[in-house]
Amino acid sequence: MKHCYKCGKDKVLSEFPKHKGHSDGLASECKSCNSIRVKAWVASLPKERLIKHKSYHNKYSQEHPASWESKRDTRFRTNYGRSLAEYNALLEKQDFRCAICRKHVSEFSKALHNDHNHVTGKLRGLLCHKCNLRLGHLEDKAFLAVAIEYLAAYNETLPLVEYNSFTKTRLG
Repeated sequence: MKHCYKCGKDKVLSEFPKHKGHSDGLASECKSCNSIRVKAWVASLPKERLIKHKSYHNKYSQEHPASWESKRDTRFRTNYGRSLAEYNALLEKQDFRCAICRKHVSEFSKALHNDHNHVTGKLRGLLCHKCNLRLGHLEDKAFLAVAIEYLAAYNETLPLVEYNSFTKTRLG
């Protein structure tokens, strides 16, 4: 557990972003407070500055693809303990599809997410944004139990789609 100086709450360590400059390797404010602060800061910036930054970023990444890939690899190693080459190998193993909904990467505007257990940090597979969010809510057993109870109270069930196995295609 760690105390967030911003909201004053004690939270689990996974709720804090990494920060190399701190002795415990974690920032002093939780991810939620950090997100609020950064969003407020970005909103306060002049629009011209944001457009100029985005333009420079896009131009640089196109002109220096090796540097861009190197930065992405470093980010993957730092955040997930997985190299970009390992990510690409897993992506190929998953047939360039989300491990849950099986949609192809070409159907998404962003890359697939590295799915991991937030308690153990163990990597699982690659998921689209939507499946990653859904799975995050399902990992909270208390939320899942309350959600099922809520739907049962209205005599409703979850609209389940049958699959012929965990990583294969939909039936019917």
